Amino acid sequence: MKVTLVLPLIQPPSTSSPSVLITEQSSKLFPHNHQPMRTSTSNQHHQNGFTLIELLVYISISTIFLGGAILFAWNIIYARVQSEVQQQVLANSLYANKKITDAIQNAVQITTITPNLIELEYT
Repeated sequence: MKVTLVLPLIQPPSTSSPSVLITEQSSKLFPHNHQPMRTSTSNQHHQNGFTLIELLVYISISTIFLGGAILFAWNIIYARVQSEVQQQVLANSLYANKKITDAIQNAVQITTITPNLIELEYT
């Protein structure tokens, strides 16, 4: 088996690698080297990132989802605050009603001035 490599002694400045001549005998040793290797990327599709459309769809879906989640949380918080306010108003009105009832029951004399105004006298 004989392998012959012919390398040029002087390389032209435009060439970055030496040219190698592979003989017929060396092609038997390395059968895959007899045809030039094709490195065409037209048939191969390698995806290294997202397309603009995919990114816009992702952002749109994320925005809709997060918007719905925020709106849902806001409604829960608002309902809780509204319930607390209603409970506080009810407690205040019950307290005021009890105070008015006690004042009327403990009065010695009640004088009606107008339908919305009364005068209480205590001893």
